[in-house]
Order: sequence, then structure tokens, then C-alpha cells
Amino acid sequence: MGIYTFDNGVKKALENTANARKGRLPGLATHFTELDKMTGGLRDGDLIILAGRQAMGKTALATCMAFNAAKDFYDDNLKEDCRQRINTGMQMAFYKGNQKDENKFAKKSVMFFSLETSVAQLVSRILSAQAQIDGTRMRDGKIDQSDFNRIADAAEWMRKFPLYIDDTPGLTVNQIRTRAKRLKRGKTGLGLIVIDYLQLIEGDSKNGNPENRVQEVSETTRKLKLIAKELKVPVVVLSQLNRGVESRDEKIPQLADLREFGSIVHDADIVMAVYREYYYLSKKKIVRRSWESEEEFNIRLADWECRKSEIGNIAEVLVLKNRYGETGNVKLFFDGSHSYFTNLNR
Repeated sequence: MGIYTFDNGVKKALENTANARKGRLPGLATHFTELDKMTGGLRDGDLIILAGRQAMGKTALATCMAFNAAKDFYDDNLKEDCRQRINTGMQMAFYKGNQKDENKFAKKSVMFFSLETSVAQLVSRILSAQAQIDGTRMRDGKIDQSDFNRIADAAEWMRKFPLYIDDTPGLTVNQIRTRAKRLKRGKTGLGLIVIDYLQLIEGDSKNGNPENRVQEVSETTRKLKLIAKELKVPVVVLSQLNRGVESRDEKIPQLADLREFGSIVHDADIVMAVYREYYYLSKKKIVRRSWESEEEFNIRLADWECRKSEIGNIAEVLVLKNRYGETGNVKLFFDGSHSYFTNLNR
């Protein structure tokens, strides 16, 4: 960030092109293959909005993204640390000197601001996904010793992952910025910020006027974009969609469903929305119409049951805005009992 000569700009552009030829993503991988192909990953300096109505799974999706990134950072840190130690050992064989800085390298971590869910609840979701133990059974304690052992094994495996969670409610943008900067300056560094969710970020004004609140949200998204640029990390922010979605026959989210929240769409580099047709289909009541025969009703009921079975574990991520290329829909596998997203064709 700053002033570059055109020569430096050319070098950066050529480097990006060379990486693209090698199949490397410009940004941080989410490990959702088709989504990464469409967006190029989560790029440094970008503001990414992940929107959805309640019960669509946006927190679960964001948690999976954060966990995948933390695992990658952990693996990368181990590899780099090992390489540095080998190099240091080789250098020590040739000369004596002060080697105290030889093991320093740029580490990265994930900062997850959970403004709605407690750290215990959020980590329980991650454990449920990784141990493949039903989250409801974990919460209620209805697990046997073998289940508990699986959970303990998963916890031991990921306990050192560089994933930091702040569940302080009512944070302001400035507080988020301060805490993220502190982490970036520390030994762990910073590679990704996730915030759950936008409408829970405290504004500077205490006025309850809805018009002022829209202005506050607009100001918040502008500041979050500046944080992404300043800290050179992607910032993923979850957002509610307005209630207009529920009043339509077609429930698929649109960019317009974010309009009333201010300048979100304008400020964001990428806008995504999570949609699960199964959620709405399962809530629909199938009743016999007055003109239907019993046979016709039974056929329609069977079709409804068949459709539910087909889409029960399918979620769609709709890329509604993409500053870098195409928009479109990506289908993912969603396991609600384990709060887990993965590629559909596993």
C-alpha cells in the first residue's frame, strides 16, 4: 500500500499472471473448489460480504472458511519454520555468529469476531464438524465414551491452529481495527478477518432513527474496507438480508435485498449469499386442493417428498457481485447436524 513506480507495478502484475499460469489462486483458498475458481479466493485488501436470511447456514459457512484458512496457515507456518531451522543449521556449520533472527518469518493467523455467538458455542460447532458428532447430541451431553474420544482427538489435532476468536458483544469498527492491528503486529501475524455479523457492529451514534442506522451501516462498511486495505488482509463480513426475501414466491437472494442496509454493495469487492431451497420447501404445507383428485394429490405429495430428498444436503452460494470476474451459483454439500460445508462432489 502506498506509491509505486510503474516498473514495480509491472513486476507485480507479471508475478500475478505467472502465478495464475501455475494454477495458483490470487487470494486465500476457501477450499470450496468451484467458489475459488469463480472468485480467485479471498484476496488481500478485499471486503467480502457473506449474506443470507436466518437458518441458511452463513455462520457455519464462514466458520468453515476460517477453519480452512487457519489450517493452511498452520501447515505453512510449520513448513516455513522447518525450512528456516534447516537453513540455520546449515549456516551454523559454516560460521559462528548471532543467529537469533534466523527463525523469524511472516506468520499468519485468522481473527474471528463473533458478535452473536459465544466462543464455546463457535468452537463446539467446529468440533462437531471435525469429529462428525451431531452438534445437538454434543450440546445435550448425549454422547458415549467413543464419541467423546473422537471429540477429544479432534480438539488435540486442531488446538494449535492459529484461529483467534473474540466474542465481545457490541464492538465498534475502531475496536475491531485496534484488536486486529495488535494481532498483526504480534508473533502470529494476521491473514484473514471474519466478522459475524455486520448489523451487530456498534455504531458511533446512539440515535435509534432507522435512517441514521442505515447511514451508520454504510459508514461501517466503508471503514471495514479501509481496514482490509490498511492491514492487507481479506475481511469477510456476514450480513443479514432484509425481510423482503420472505414475502416473495421466489426466495433466491438478490443484490437488492441488501440495498436498505446502505452502501454495502458499493463498498464490497465480492458479495455472496447463502441459499438453501430445502429450508423453504420443508416449511411448505402440502394440502389437497379442492379440485384435485386423491390420485393427483398423492402424485404431487410424492413429487414434493422426492424433491426434498434430492436437495436435503445441498446449499447454494450465490456470487452476486464479483469485482474480478463472473458471477453465478456454486452448489455445496451442507450437513446441518454437524454445521459443515464441503464440496458437493467429494
